[in-house]
Amino acid sequence: MQSAPCPHGNHHGTTAPHDELHHICAVCGGPRVPAAAPTSGSEIPALRAAKEAYTRRTSWRFGASCSAVIAALGGILGLALLRLDSSIATTVGVTFLVLTLPFALVFATGLAKAARHSRDLSRELTEAWQRALRDVVTRAPGPLHSADLAATLGVREEQADRWLAELSAEGLVRSEITEEGQVVYRPTTGARIDASPGAAHGGVRIDPQGLGVAPTELAGSEHLDDRDLEARFAELARREGAKPR
Repeated sequence: MQSAPCPHGNHHGTTAPHDELHHICAVCGGPRVPAAAPTSGSEIPALRAAKEAYTRRTSWRFGASCSAVIAALGGILGLALLRLDSSIATTVGVTFLVLTLPFALVFATGLAKAARHSRDLSRELTEAWQRALRDVVTRAPGPLHSADLAATLGVREEQADRWLAELSAEGLVRSEITEEGQVVYRPTTGARIDASPGAAHGGVRIDPQGLGVAPTELAGSEHLDDRDLEARFAELARREGAKPR
């Protein structure tokens, strides 16, 4: 299997399938996309957030489990002592029941925290895989079959079909039917999601072809400040207005 840098640490490793996290690093166990997937790294922030949510959920679940065991044992012992016909046993039994209350509270809190981190984990995983999917699809040199996408991302073909249908609904790809009756997908030529790490927090860049502007006229624009960009676009607008109709 192919090895690649892990987004969760300073190491290289392969990936392995996981029931909940889809794929994980074989070294640290953090969620990853397959090492062979041609992504730009735009999914890395979401993968790191997913690992943090997964770790916190595991900790809260462990704490809740331990608290549940202690509370259950203390409650059983306290109730058993209360049934004895002895003032000392009654006092000790009440003490045990009172002492179980904090553990019962930790148990309830742990369940609530674990549920919240589960939602965070699901949201971040969805974000990471959507970004990885967009990278793979928009970089495809030719028609893309769902089977190819499934093999690249290491998912079931049914999952790849659903993802491609969602991208088609968003206008990022268009579907075509070949002469053999197979459905293939191609990236659209208009606006595209920026696959650079700098856009990992929701930034979007527009493909110059979608604006009708020559790519060379915007080359290096990522190094300009806002005023330079405004001046550049104003100049482009002036040129367009000066063209004969």
